[in-house]
Amino acid sequence: MRLRPAIKVGDIVKLSKKGRRHPRNFPSTSTMVVSGVQGDGIDRSSLVTCRLSVDNGFEHHKFYRSELWATGRNAFKK
Repeated sequence: MRLRPAIKVGDIVKLSKKGRRHPRNFPSTSTMVVSGVQGDGIDRSSLVTCRLSVDNGFEHHKFYRSELWATGRNAFKK
């Protein structure tokens, strides 16, 4: 059985198919940076706070881990 990759602060994520099903007040193809994780970041019930660039500012949104897809990149590593 495959485990989903762990999400850490600084990881770049997108909405998964499950996350795109719900109406959002931002484009569903947006790329977000993880700014906080409550839980282990692997379990689907972990709560993940993401920072999203909207217009001239930033917004923070909370998602369950099951609604996010990890891109495998980190914003702080080059």
